[in-house]
Amino acid sequence: MHRFPLLRHLGDAEARQLASQLFRRQLERGAVLFRQDDPADHLVFVLSGQVKLERTSSSGTVSIVEVLGPGNVLAAANFLAVEPYPVTAVALSPVDSWTLSYRDFETTVRRSPDISLALLRYVATRLHRAYTRAPGVQRSDVRLASALARIAQDSRTDGGNSAVVALSHEDLSQVAGMARETATRHLAKWQKDGLVRLHPRAIQVLDLKALRRIGQVDDPTA
Repeated sequence: MHRFPLLRHLGDAEARQLASQLFRRQLERGAVLFRQDDPADHLVFVLSGQVKLERTSSSGTVSIVEVLGPGNVLAAANFLAVEPYPVTAVALSPVDSWTLSYRDFETTVRRSPDISLALLRYVATRLHRAYTRAPGVQRSDVRLASALARIAQDSRTDGGNSAVVALSHEDLSQVAGMARETATRHLAKWQKDGLVRLHPRAIQVLDLKALRRIGQVDDPTA
């Protein structure tokens, strides 16, 4: 339970109380965890695998907003506000997850108010992360390295310096907010420098520390 930042500050009793309300769900690659505009009536905890969050515009254009891995909780702000999901969540790889219904959440909060406070702290942290990574006037290589490093950090299974990100060049360029050609140019250079290895539908990060330096991303374990 305490692998999730959301739950890290809960006491043992509160963690056990919450665990008793969680439902285990395992999904194959391509499965949809929830859809944009559906009621956000379930909180999803990612145990393993990678999930991409997609937003469909009014014109029907689909863009990838973010990619999240183990230890993350999906659409927490909308769940807390009882609002529709702002994105569609799709499994990029086999995903193991827990889900918590809003009804069970209400019951649990009445018994353990600290769970509600923990959720509020988590939402605040996610909002701060979104603000600090805003593209602004950053160079394209910095933006791309930042996006790839953050996704790779979530994708690691052993906390090491390498990871496999199940995204194509086009997918990653959407996350970083740039043209595919620009992303491909930077990725080709990084492959030549030994930082990454490129595959048709995946990017293998070989030197996460170097990508963090380029993308100006802090090491979360430091």
